[in-house]
Amino acid sequence: MKPHDGITSSTSSARHVFHDRCAKRNPRVLYLDAYDSFSNNIIALLTTSLQATVESVHIDDLRYLQNQGAFYSLLEKFDAVVAGPGPGNPAKKSDVGLVEQLWNLPDDQLLPILGICLGFQSLGLAYGAQVERLKEPRHGLVMNVTHNQRSIFNKLDRFTATQYHSLFVNIGHFLQSGRHRSLSDNLWNPTSKCPLLQPLAWDLEDTENGPVLMAIRHMEKPFWGVQYHPESICTDEEGAKVIKNWWCLADEWLQSRKGVVLRDYKTLKVHGLSVLSPTKSSILSEAVNLHSCHPTLKKVLWQSMDLGALNVPRMFELLQAGRKQAILLKSTTNPRVDASDPGTGSHSILGVTDPNGVAQICYFQKESTVKFLSANGQVTYSSKCDDIWSFLQGFTQRRRVTGGPENSPFWGGLMGFVTYEAGLETISVKSCAMEHPSRRITRRPDICFALVTRSVIVDHLRSTVFVQSIRKDDQAFISETINALCTDVKPQGSSIPDPVYSPPPISSTTSPVRDTYCNQVRQCQSSIRAGDSYELCLTDQSTVVLSAPTDSWSLYLHLQKVNPAPFSAYIRLGRLGSGVTILSSSPERFLRWTRDGDAQFRPIKGTVKKSKDMTLEKATEILNSSKEKAENLMIVDLIRHDLHGIVGAGNTWMKQLMSVEEYKTVYQLVSVIEGRLRNRIPAGEAEDKSGIELLAASLPPGSMTGAPKKRSCELLADIEGKPRGIYSGVIGYLDFGGGGDFAVVIRTAYKWDDETGPVHEGSEEVGERWHVGAGGAITAQSTPEGEWAEMWTKRESTMRMFETA
Repeated sequence: MKPHDGITSSTSSARHVFHDRCAKRNPRVLYLDAYDSFSNNIIALLTTSLQATVESVHIDDLRYLQNQGAFYSLLEKFDAVVAGPGPGNPAKKSDVGLVEQLWNLPDDQLLPILGICLGFQSLGLAYGAQVERLKEPRHGLVMNVTHNQRSIFNKLDRFTATQYHSLFVNIGHFLQSGRHRSLSDNLWNPTSKCPLLQPLAWDLEDTENGPVLMAIRHMEKPFWGVQYHPESICTDEEGAKVIKNWWCLADEWLQSRKGVVLRDYKTLKVHGLSVLSPTKSSILSEAVNLHSCHPTLKKVLWQSMDLGALNVPRMFELLQAGRKQAILLKSTTNPRVDASDPGTGSHSILGVTDPNGVAQICYFQKESTVKFLSANGQVTYSSKCDDIWSFLQGFTQRRRVTGGPENSPFWGGLMGFVTYEAGLETISVKSCAMEHPSRRITRRPDICFALVTRSVIVDHLRSTVFVQSIRKDDQAFISETINALCTDVKPQGSSIPDPVYSPPPISSTTSPVRDTYCNQVRQCQSSIRAGDSYELCLTDQSTVVLSAPTDSWSLYLHLQKVNPAPFSAYIRLGRLGSGVTILSSSPERFLRWTRDGDAQFRPIKGTVKKSKDMTLEKATEILNSSKEKAENLMIVDLIRHDLHGIVGAGNTWMKQLMSVEEYKTVYQLVSVIEGRLRNRIPAGEAEDKSGIELLAASLPPGSMTGAPKKRSCELLADIEGKPRGIYSGVIGYLDFGGGGDFAVVIRTAYKWDDETGPVHEGSEEVGERWHVGAGGAITAQSTPEGEWAEMWTKRESTMRMFETA
C-alpha cells in the first residue's frame, strides 16, 4: 500500500486510530480561488470539518504567477492545497493560472493537493486525460455517486452530490468509449491512456451523457480530485465527508515524509476575504467630518399610537402631500405565508421629508465621486471616493443612535437605491453603461441615499405606529404628527375609500423582440456549454412613453392593486442634474440584517404564472422539476458563498430550502439563507464585520446575475449590450441603529426627470419615459420559448400598472 493510498487494507482498529490522529492535527490549507461563486463555501467546509486554517490566493495573483520562486515559498507555509472550481476550461492558461503549476512541483516542494471541479479537470489534463464537453451540462443537479469505498471514499456509503460542470474528464476508460460492458473491478483500474490516474467514483445514472468520472487519485503523488461539489447545500453529509478522508490521507503522506520541516505559519501574509478596504482611513475621516455639518441626536425621540383604520397610503398622503421629494418603503404581509416570518414583510417605513426636500448622499461611479446635497439641492460636500462602502460605513457609524422602539427596524438613517452598475463595481466588472450613448453619467447617481431624520413606522403585525425623530429639539414634530394621524383615524371597521384611478395616456411602448431575446438565450446556453457559466440571468427592458405628465403616486397605488408584493417602494429623489421616480412592487428580499447582527437573504428563482387552471398543487409540481430547482439551488449556493465570506464558517444556515410561495399573480420558488455577523459591539464603536460590508460583498444580487457571478456578469454585459440601471439593483435603508434591509429591484418601473421620449415616431412632442425590466435565469435545461414566456409574464405583472383598472 502506498503511503497516500488510503486505509482500506487496514484493520478497523487501525482506521480508528488513524482518524483520531488526523482529528488532533489542524491543517494549514492554501485555497487557490478561480473566481468561483462557491469558493467561500469550500473554505467554510474545510474550516468546520477539519478545524483548518485556510488562506486564499487568486489563481492570477501576479506576485506568484510571474515568480515561481515566490510561489514555491508560499507553498512551504502550508500542509496542503485545495484547487477550487471556477468558470472556463483547464486547457486555457488564464482560466487555471497557478493551478497548472501544482501538478509538476519538484519533489522537494511536493505537498498534498485536492482538486475540485475545475481543479479536478486540471489534474486529469496534466496526466494524459482529455477534457471534453458534455452532451448536456450538469448544473445544479443532484445525482447519486457510485464509489469503491477506498481512498478518499473510505467507509463512506453511497451518497448524492451536486454537480456544476459542462466539461468532463475522459481517461479512456471502457465506460467512456461507448462500448457497453458489464461493470466489474475494471471500473476502478487505471487505463493505458492515463496509467497514473485511478478512478475512484462515477456517476452511472446520467442517461444523457453516459457514465461520468466523478473522482480520481494519482497513483504516485498525493493528488486527488473530485468532479462534484462537496460544499453544496444539496450534497448530503456522506458526500461532504470526503474532505475529512482527504485530510487523513494527506496527513499520513506528510507524516511519512522524512526530513520535511514546515515553516512557521505566522510569517505568512496572504490577502483575506475582507471587502472594505482597510487602508481607507482618509475616506472614513471625511465621512466622519460630515457629522459637524449634518448632526443628528444620539438618542431617538419617539411616540407610538394604534394604527386603527389608517392605512399606509393614507398616512403618506396626510404627511407628504405636495412634497417634491418623498420616500416610502411599504411592506405587505402575505396571508399565504406565516405572518411571523419577517421575510413576508412586516413593517412599512415612511421617510418624512421637509417641504423643500431632503439631504442626500449621491455616488457617481464614472467619476468615483461622492456628493452631499442639502435639502434645497445645494452641493455642500464633494470628493473623490474609491470606496463608497467604507464612506457609508464611516458615515453611519458616526451617527449611531440608541433608545428607539424595539419593534421598529428603522430609527433614522439612509434610505434609497443602489444601481446594478454600482454592484458590478464591487466585483471589478466593467459596466457597459460607462460608454452607452443613453447614459448621462455625470447627471445620474449610481447610488443615492436620502438622509432621513424624521420617520413614521407601521408595525403591521402589532397594528402599531411609531413616530420618530433624531433631530435636536424635535418633540413638536412628533406631537404634531401624532395629532394629525389621530384626527384622521376612523373607527374600527370603517374604511377610507380608494382614490379613483385614471389610466395615463400612453403614446408609445417599446418591448423586447421575441427573436432577439430567444437568440440571446441561445448565446447564454452556448457560454454555459463551454463551461464559462453555470447559470446566466438574462434581462431586457421595455419603455413606456406617456404623452402627458402623470401623477406617479396614483400609478404606484394602481401597481399595488394589480401586483401587491411584500417589499414595495415609492421614491422621488435626486435634485442634482436629474431627479428619479421609482415605483416598485418587489416580491424579493435581497438582504436584511438586524441591530443584533442576524442576517437573512431571501432569493426567488422559479416562477409560474397564476391562472384559473394553475393551482398551487400544479405549480408545486412544475417548480419541483429539476430545471426550476437547479436555478434556485445555484443561487442558494452563491448566496451562501457571499455570506460565508463575511460571517465566516459555522455562522450560516438554511431556514428554508426551495419552498413554493403563492402571490397574487404568480407562484414562486423561495429559499431563505440566514447568518450571524460575528462581531456584536456597543453602539458607536467600530465593528470588523458590518451589515454594510455584507451588502457590499453580496452585490449585485445573485438572483439577477447567475453563477459564477463575476464571469457571468461579464458575459451578460456583452450579450445584453446595455446598462440595467436601477433595475436589478437594490432599494432599502441603512438604519443608524445598526440594521439594514434591501429588496431586489424587480417588478418595478422608474423614470429620470431629464429623459423623455417622442410621443409618436418622428414627432417633436415628447413625454415621460418609464423603464420596466424583466428577465429570467438561463440554464442548460432552458428552452428559448420557455424563457421568453417567463420573461413576458414578469414584464406584464408591472406593465399592468399603465392599463385601465
